[in-house]
Amino acid sequence: MKAISNIPFATLEEYEFPGTDAAVLETQKKLPQSELESMFGDLSGQHRFYPTETGWKIKFPYWYVHELFAGDQAEMTKRKIQREEKGWDHEHCSFCRAHIPIGQSCYTADHEDGGYYIICNECAKKCNR
Repeated sequence: MKAISNIPFATLEEYEFPGTDAAVLETQKKLPQSELESMFGDLSGQHRFYPTETGWKIKFPYWYVHELFAGDQAEMTKRKIQREEKGWDHEHCSFCRAHIPIGQSCYTADHEDGGYYIICNECAKKCNR
């Protein structure tokens, strides 16, 4: 991961987080969170775990469903996933982890490993000018 001071401010793109639908999968087993993390490792931070009385509610952006559950089990697994409209209602700054809710402006920058960084307004002030 780059240091925020190494990202040129001129390369940032302003972005207003619109929110997106969430895929919601519920487990009925109290697994350790570390085990869940390893199961969803490919999502690399693009998932959230909420404990329930009987297990976990797991959320991730809905557009990951096809990518994550390819193969023979895909249709069976997709049937267990509920779609929650605007359920992915915030992001986190890639650098300070600040909460970025729907409608808030922030910035994006290309990530050196593909994808992008999400940068809050405070961290954007620390970019290389």
